[in-house]
Amino acid sequence: DDKINIINAERISGDILYDVTINQFTKNFDNFNNLIVDEAKIENKNWILKNVSFSVKNSSVKTDKNIIFKTNFDANQINKLFSDLSSLNFIELNNLKTDYEKLGYSVTNIKIHFHKLISYPISLTIMTVFGSIIMLNIKRNKSKIFHIILGTLCSVIIYYINYFSGLLGENEKMPEFLSIWLPLIIISLFCMIGLVRINEK
Repeated sequence: DDKINIINAERISGDILYDVTINQFTKNFDNFNNLIVDEAKIENKNWILKNVSFSVKNSSVKTDKNIIFKTNFDANQINKLFSDLSSLNFIELNNLKTDYEKLGYSVTNIKIHFHKLISYPISLTIMTVFGSIIMLNIKRNKSKIFHIILGTLCSVIIYYINYFSGLLGENEKMPEFLSIWLPLIIISLFCMIGLVRINEK
């Protein structure tokens, strides 16, 4: 209803928020109402506020046992805000992105995870090709210890390339798209060089 609500709560348990403070503002961010609530049932978007104390335009303070408070969020949406991104599919990520934008949260992590999901099958393919190229370029008389060290070294290098690239994306030092795809492009270049060497043999 053309209001901006800033809501804080001490904790959440199931579909109940405890020790809630609600500050209401106009579109011009003029504060016109403040509510202090013992608990709020947030099962749906019409929250039930219990034991409410509120002041209208910073003047009189009133109390009411139960009032209905209209919001854009319910318990399910709020719990998803703090869920593990790796457990969400494309549709759930898109819905979560919409909720983050409503709250003014940064959606960078969601965009990065979205690109991770898209790039995952391509990443597996490139890693398989990369591993095959390494094995085909190594002489068979090399010791097992050499293979173990080389495999571990390659794994660590690839991990840290992905990790630091992801950090640059999360810190917005690099576009989200590039932070995920750049390591794959680099590894793909090594694969192409390796394929050329195998072909020359």
